[in-house]
Amino acid sequence: MNEEDDVAERGQGLSRADLEWVLQGAQVGVWTWQIARDELLWSSELGRIFGLSEDRYPRTLSEFQELVHPGDRQALAQRMRQALAQREPHYVMEHRVVRPDGAVRWIRGGGRLELDARGAPVRLGGAAIDITEHKEAEAALRAREDELRLFSELASDYVYVADVTGAPLAPTIVAGSFSRVTGYTPQQIADRGGWFHIMHPDDRGDYDELFGELKKGIPFVSEYRIHTADGGIRWLRDHVRPVLKGGVLVQIVGGVQDITERKELEQRLQHAQRLEALARMAGGVAHDFNNIVFVITGSLALMRKEVNDRPEALEYLSDIQAACERATDLTRSLLAFGRKHVAAPKVLSLPRLVLNTRSMLQRAAGERVELQIDIEPGCGLVELDKSLFQLVLLNLTVNARAAMPRGGRLCIRVRPGTNCNGELPEIQAQRTAVVEVSDTGEGIAPEVLPRIFEPFFTTRPSGAGTGLGLATSHGIVAEAGGTMRARTKVGEGSTFFIHLPAVEAPPAHVQGTRTHVTMGGTERILVVEDDASVRSVTVRMLEAHGYSVVATQSLQQARAAVETETFELLLSDVRLPDGNGVALAKLLRKRNPKLPVLLISGYVDDESRKLLEPSDFTLLAKPLSADALARAVRRALDPVA
Repeated sequence: MNEEDDVAERGQGLSRADLEWVLQGAQVGVWTWQIARDELLWSSELGRIFGLSEDRYPRTLSEFQELVHPGDRQALAQRMRQALAQREPHYVMEHRVVRPDGAVRWIRGGGRLELDARGAPVRLGGAAIDITEHKEAEAALRAREDELRLFSELASDYVYVADVTGAPLAPTIVAGSFSRVTGYTPQQIADRGGWFHIMHPDDRGDYDELFGELKKGIPFVSEYRIHTADGGIRWLRDHVRPVLKGGVLVQIVGGVQDITERKELEQRLQHAQRLEALARMAGGVAHDFNNIVFVITGSLALMRKEVNDRPEALEYLSDIQAACERATDLTRSLLAFGRKHVAAPKVLSLPRLVLNTRSMLQRAAGERVELQIDIEPGCGLVELDKSLFQLVLLNLTVNARAAMPRGGRLCIRVRPGTNCNGELPEIQAQRTAVVEVSDTGEGIAPEVLPRIFEPFFTTRPSGAGTGLGLATSHGIVAEAGGTMRARTKVGEGSTFFIHLPAVEAPPAHVQGTRTHVTMGGTERILVVEDDASVRSVTVRMLEAHGYSVVATQSLQQARAAVETETFELLLSDVRLPDGNGVALAKLLRKRNPKLPVLLISGYVDDESRKLLEPSDFTLLAKPLSADALARAVRRALDPVA
């Protein structure tokens, strides 16, 4: 361009030199392509962007395409063909280029198409800028967003923004694991009527009150439940912040944690604490109740000798005795539930134990229920408390009878089992003995099945059951080192599986019993019992069998008695107001290592249990009959060599 041309162009606006100067300052390169001649012209700024000297500027379209990144060449060529074919007056696209030094840069280019009078493409022209830094910033931002999203998903958290000026209330912007936690998209929440429609009904009232605080600009933290898309329930902890404009609430911003697992752990802990409290209460009630029953049964035994010639009186006494036996079963259940029972585990033949319980179970099942007992060979031996396990079978039988009001079949099957693959993590032994108790009753509903071993849970009408039977049985089996499970189907009956660890022992150790025990004697016995009624009945029961008895009510009185008198047997309650019967027994054994000791209790606390474990003292469980007490005393005085 000569000076005259430059002056002429100045008169019409910016000169070419001015335009070049402006484009360089804006870092914008321009180009034109004469389509018919395939001639490409570049500005110097475009050459700088591509890293080219003027002598290396591309002169044809194919030379230009060689500068484009191989990954973008096809897309760029297709876009240009589209612009030409569709006669687009303007187009924009982004692509990469490779500079001579190997550097890769991002370019955003915009083009304009010129047509002749017939509408045929004549020339393309456009501008390009280097957007590499912008692209790198975008990539870094996306990486950061992906990282934050990953952190949020790993923490089961999400954040949200919700517009409160319209209805329904639903999140409009979310980040994190919103859909994974709720099962919904924000649009699905809106379609269902808003956030409050998926909240648990019991929690909506609290949130309405808190929403009033938001309108005052007060943030809050709330915990509530929602119904998820798959029908489940999740607990959420919602940190909510209000956004006010002109004093009016327009948005809420929140951060949410999924705290379902924490809530479940809290509920299990609370459940365990309630069970522990119930166990302590059950032990205390059973202890006092056992003392009362012991007094009644002892008095009944003494009265029988006085009314042998009066049949009607004996009948009354039999009724009282039967009531006492039912009361004894109830206290045994309470103590077994609380694991406070004075257990006496022995190595037993499980098949023999079940067979010996048949008559009791048949009476409990009733006339309408057919009782069937199947014993498979090779069941081996188990170690457990005989009376407690009989209570387990009795509880299952009573439940089966209730499930078959019109009659049915109850089958008790004893078989050997294995634990080779660790299917029973509660049991350490590889060999097990299994008792299956199956009925043809109504079955257990699926929603009820998870709760059947909970104490005081029952599906029977009010007054028809205590809800302790299965809880007690489960506790007894667990105390014996076993596990208890159930399989059921509504309308097809239920089967309870009791798995017990099998033990090895020579046959001579299996529940040996004496053929004859003398009932009375003349020895001098020290009785230590703090309950006046129990103490009085115990003395009379022993004296009725000929023994000489000195009774004391405390540890202090017992110590004073042994300072002045000699005794041939100690019979002491475990729990004393000023100490422990175990400690007293150990003290007397130091003076007389061969002194026979009988400890008696209906409830043994953890401290007493620890003291008893290393000792060889015989422990009797209250309540017990006069004959049972007399036999225990005689055995202690005349031990088997």
